[in-house]
Amino acid sequence: MDTRSQPRLRRWQIAVLALLGLVALWGIVGGLLLPVLAKKLLAEKLGERLGRTVVVDKVSVNPYTLDATLAGVRILEADRATAFVSFDTLDVEASAASFYRFAPVVDRLTLAGLKVRLVRDGENHYNLSDILARLAATAKAEAASRKRDDPQEPARFSVSNIRVVNAAIEFDDRPVGNKHQMSEIHFSVPFVSNLPRHLKEYVQPSFAAKVNGAPLLVTGETQPFGDTLQTHFTLDVSALDVRRYLEYVPVRMPVKVESGTLAAHLTVRFTQAPGKDPAVALAGTAGLRDVAVANDAGRLAQFTRLEVDLASFDPFAGKARVSAVRLENVAALGEDLRIARAQAGDIEVDLKKKVARIATVTTSEGIGNFKRGSDGALELPQLGLAPAPAAAAPPTPAPASPPPDGSA
Repeated sequence: MDTRSQPRLRRWQIAVLALLGLVALWGIVGGLLLPVLAKKLLAEKLGERLGRTVVVDKVSVNPYTLDATLAGVRILEADRATAFVSFDTLDVEASAASFYRFAPVVDRLTLAGLKVRLVRDGENHYNLSDILARLAATAKAEAASRKRDDPQEPARFSVSNIRVVNAAIEFDDRPVGNKHQMSEIHFSVPFVSNLPRHLKEYVQPSFAAKVNGAPLLVTGETQPFGDTLQTHFTLDVSALDVRRYLEYVPVRMPVKVESGTLAAHLTVRFTQAPGKDPAVALAGTAGLRDVAVANDAGRLAQFTRLEVDLASFDPFAGKARVSAVRLENVAALGEDLRIARAQAGDIEVDLKKKVARIATVTTSEGIGNFKRGSDGALELPQLGLAPAPAAAAPPTPAPASPPPDGSA
């Protein structure tokens, strides 16, 4: 063998061994040391920011595939025993593009088994009120310490295939003694990024859940990072029990809703251009079924179906166009008023001007029972409402005393 090639071979061997050593060192640091350090720092820093105890069961990292998993994360209540927020696993599959993009690039992110326990324990107090106050104070302090002439560029990122699987939210409303549950939550966003190469790409979010047992589905797409924000999505709701949500109406209702379910299929389009007012267009159908209302005196009215075909509604402009409103099997005021079917069409409403125009109204198979009083006037059925208090009668003047001489 040529002796001159031996040093060259030796250098190659040293280079290969050094490279293997770096790969092994990367595996040891990334696979063994980094998870331990990340577990400690995550619990400490997050707990310090939230003012709560944070528990992390396990952190695992594969330094060669850039995959990481957080398992058994819990944010505890102030009692340091009950879980306020928890999830089973958070799997992150990072991309090597993060190194040359100088920004985090994630190919896949999956959050499984998220559980949130929300409690309202006072008129305006929740079990996360202390966290919100702490975060607000921190943000205010950071804003005050930042120089006014030192604007911060938004952080660059790219995350694909975002999925939230089998999540649940429990709301315990203690002041009214009611509980609500959103279960079987599945949420997905195929792509979100503010890197320049992705600014014109749409993401297509979807959301599915059961709200107190009623299925809810939302799908759509959005362009969140361009100069003009454009979003449109579709909302599907079926068999939603309206009674459970009327309790949160801020004013006292004059009647009680004894039964009723809501179903809706609505599309919403939102556009916000720089320097212009936001525009919202809402359209679709919404309907109530098997509704009954009453007051203290008894049943007032009931109907089997009320359906609205909404052509367009802009809440900012306060204008709406309704193609049709259909009402079926109405019984009101006992048996005094019954209508099999009624429909109003081509309705235009201007909320700001307080004007409504209805082009057509039709009814069929309607029956109304009225009585004529002895004075010839129609006697309308009693609504069962409490009568207004009668005005106090003026005092009766005392009889005049007879004059002293007895003359009249």
